[in-house]
Amino acid sequence: MKTIRTTLIAFLAAVITLTALAPCGIFAARAESAGVFSRFDELRSRFIAGDPDAEICELPEGGERAVLAFRQGVAPAAALKMLNKMGAFRPLAYTSQMVFAVGVTAEEAREICGGALLYCVPDEENDISLCSEDDIPYELGAIGVQPVNDGGRGVTVAVLDSGVDRTCEQLAHADILPGWDAVAGTGDVVTDEAGHGTAVCRIICGEGYGVSQGATLLPVRITGDGKKIKTSHLVESLYYAADAGADVINMSFGGYIENAAESEAVAYAVSKGCVLVASAGNEGADPEYAGRYSYPASFDGVVSVASFGADGKLSAFSQYNDKVDICAPGEGLAVFAGTGDAGMPQGTSFSTAYVSAAAALCTEKLGERINTARFEKMLEYAANGKRGENDGWGNLYIPALLECADMPYVEGVRMNGAYFSEISARFQNCTALLDGEPYESGEIIFSQGRHTLTVADARGEVTFEFYVDTLPLTFETEKGEGWVAFVFERGSATLDGKKYTSGTHITRRGDHVFELTGPYGNKVGTSFSISNSLPAVFGAAPDEVCTRPIEITAVGKGKTCLDGGEFEGSAYVYTNGKHTVKVTDITGETAREFTFTLDIAHSPLTGTVAEGGAFFDPEYGYAACWGPGGATLTLYALEDLTTPIREMTFPGEIVGVFAEDGLVCAVHSCGWRTFRRDDILFGEGDAGEYFAEDANIADACMLGGDVFFADESGSVFRGEDKKDMLSAGGRSVLLASAGEKVYAYSAYTPGIIYEYFSGAWKE
Repeated sequence: MKTIRTTLIAFLAAVITLTALAPCGIFAARAESAGVFSRFDELRSRFIAGDPDAEICELPEGGERAVLAFRQGVAPAAALKMLNKMGAFRPLAYTSQMVFAVGVTAEEAREICGGALLYCVPDEENDISLCSEDDIPYELGAIGVQPVNDGGRGVTVAVLDSGVDRTCEQLAHADILPGWDAVAGTGDVVTDEAGHGTAVCRIICGEGYGVSQGATLLPVRITGDGKKIKTSHLVESLYYAADAGADVINMSFGGYIENAAESEAVAYAVSKGCVLVASAGNEGADPEYAGRYSYPASFDGVVSVASFGADGKLSAFSQYNDKVDICAPGEGLAVFAGTGDAGMPQGTSFSTAYVSAAAALCTEKLGERINTARFEKMLEYAANGKRGENDGWGNLYIPALLECADMPYVEGVRMNGAYFSEISARFQNCTALLDGEPYESGEIIFSQGRHTLTVADARGEVTFEFYVDTLPLTFETEKGEGWVAFVFERGSATLDGKKYTSGTHITRRGDHVFELTGPYGNKVGTSFSISNSLPAVFGAAPDEVCTRPIEITAVGKGKTCLDGGEFEGSAYVYTNGKHTVKVTDITGETAREFTFTLDIAHSPLTGTVAEGGAFFDPEYGYAACWGPGGATLTLYALEDLTTPIREMTFPGEIVGVFAEDGLVCAVHSCGWRTFRRDDILFGEGDAGEYFAEDANIADACMLGGDVFFADESGSVFRGEDKKDMLSAGGRSVLLASAGEKVYAYSAYTPGIIYEYFSGAWKE
């Protein structure tokens, strides 16, 4: 079944006033401030505790509606005032979360609330991917399940689905809580018209074929017909399940639209320590949807589950992508044989139920709650770190998973991982050895090559093999009339998907993609075009979206224009938005035009330009540039990089420009000068100046309001008083800051020689 979104025609409305507050918990829009939110929270707490008189009723249908959340810091009284302007409203969680369904469109809500909103989305009905029917024989033992078991005791599994049939014979023994019916607005799930939720529950704890027959079920009904789910029902049910103490949340459905309201609700459940499991989707054989991300499965903090069949291979219908975490049986399931189901149901919905039950077994074994991240680490351990491109950690095998359940939980590194920058492994109450030497949690791992990390605690140990490759992966471009070549020393390269040898001249006309891959899988590359009669353009390709400032280079005879302005050689693009490149041959008769988009995040960027330097600050709208060996800093507005706004000359050669919080610091060989970022372009903005006596500054960085600098002798200093001086033995030293640390790097003998953290240098 295709999974798409259609605009919701019917939603929620609140129809009573504060003075006539009904026990069901419906709130009217024209309520007064005092006690409204606290009264709702009181009802919610009573309802979650099982008080039938505190049920929160479904609101009346009618009209387009929205789901919204207010930002942190918005006062409840102010939020209530805005809600009152929107007609009807209903809180979907404890009001500390400030999440509401409202009786206006998303556009109208945004007009009323403006910048007070964290998000605001239409309350849409999502056509959901549940299951399909086929008759494929299959043995349940593929995942190592015993037909009779009492696994999962003391573990609560919330099943967000079409409900549960409490008269189902296979569930007669099961511990099923009253639950929450978001569709009917009642606190007791007693029906399942679609039958889908009951089928999922049978896999989790059904007699004879359930994986965790001792688990407790918390049914949450979010769909009536098993075909559509409202955003508000899913959001409210996620908050409910997390607040009600669910250890595992099973979501055997999915859709192909990413929704901010659902994402925030998922994040809330993750913060409560739940394991969230969802279907990857059943559209793997549909060209329109194959390989696409399904939600909620593809949200961070959710285990995405695909299906495998009797041959152990990915099912033909199963969705596949790099968000998939694990595969479980999804077709020809023995649990449905002889039960009267039409055909034999199949789908990633049922695969999801197997994984949720497995999470319940792991929780029971450990005797404590495990969040999604920890459960995913168990899946990694059980697969010996072998992760596929489209099927995650492979096929679920529960005995292997349980064997790994009590291994130490280690963050920051994974088995067989490859890392292209410094990393650190984090763990608690464990001992560790890195390459045979004692290792403390959080220590930076920067040395090049293969590493072995063994982490142990009282219950067991785990070993990680991984690679660190911090050497730069670079290439140079050589250009001539009608040809281009790429030269590199490390890695292997492809041109348009075929093997490319360093230095080979490329003359074939058309659009091309060059990609260089490092020894451990990292990639760099470029897109370009070649024409026999038109200039060749490098740096951007048609319809490309670039996330950092780029250099556009034109080679060949003819004319090249960027956004209507002609240039020769290279042009730099720093301004967000669409840009147009047009090339014309020397006769002016033949032309080619294409557009690309620049979308730079609002954070300072530093880069080298023509052997000098440049600093870009999109948040405050300016760029600062200097030439090689220059002492003059030229400032431009990002909207117009052709007209200088301000020039500043310093007593020494400019070393670099750095920003931190509201200040920007220009460091030169004799000292530095600081400015306010919000006033540097058109005002003086000076915040201070310092001269380093008897020091010829060679490199610098900034952290915590201090300037760290190295002189030509290799000595490293902190701040104006030259505190914490270090001698690097005459070596050429480079400095860099990351997080809360400063690193001193030896260019003479490559490697970090010192790091500064918590007020002291460490060798």
